[in-house]
Amino acid sequence: MWKALRMDCRRYSVGRTLVGRFAWQLERWWGLQIYRIGCRPLNAIDLERQECPPELHLKLLTPEELLEASSDPSLDLPRPVVEASIARRDVIVGGFSDSNLIAYVFASMELAPHDHYFSVRVQKPFRYSFKNFTRPEYRGRGVSHFVNNFPERNKACIERGCTDSIFFIALSNLPSLRANSKLLGTSWIGWTVNGQTFGRRWSIRSRGPRQAGFQFIPQTSR
Repeated sequence: MWKALRMDCRRYSVGRTLVGRFAWQLERWWGLQIYRIGCRPLNAIDLERQECPPELHLKLLTPEELLEASSDPSLDLPRPVVEASIARRDVIVGGFSDSNLIAYVFASMELAPHDHYFSVRVQKPFRYSFKNFTRPEYRGRGVSHFVNNFPERNKACIERGCTDSIFFIALSNLPSLRANSKLLGTSWIGWTVNGQTFGRRWSIRSRGPRQAGFQFIPQTSR
């Protein structure tokens, strides 16, 4: 344990490491989930785009294609999730190898599922990405990068009034925090804390997420 702590302190700094470990303990013992909220302009994402390999075909998925994909259990696309996404007019990119759907990512400009306890609400000019999936046999090949950076995805979002992406990362996830901090255009705008007290779920947020319209919405108790 002490060896790992020393390594993290050298890699991420003493302060970040101690804060991250403290956040992890709060989640472990008290169920408090603490997230940093970040955003990036879509034009910064465009600048990072690389040429897609010829064996990977990308396109925006139609409602018909989504409904058809929901019948394949290996794609993890429950029909209620698909139907709700279609109703919101989410932007969904699919990655194909030959004619087989092997990857996808969803983007919403209003409401999106998070887990059994919370949904995520955003508002323009932000989009929120969720359900980023790649079939296991295609993972480790950079497929997710190309699916997320498909140019038509940004164009579709811009046409609907979005100029930036918004996202969250657990305060205890030091590798992801550092990696995203290095991405072009990333700004950290605040934090949220999710928890439960006497069976009642709640979420609080700092000023930055409030101004951006980012919010975790507690689900109805099950």
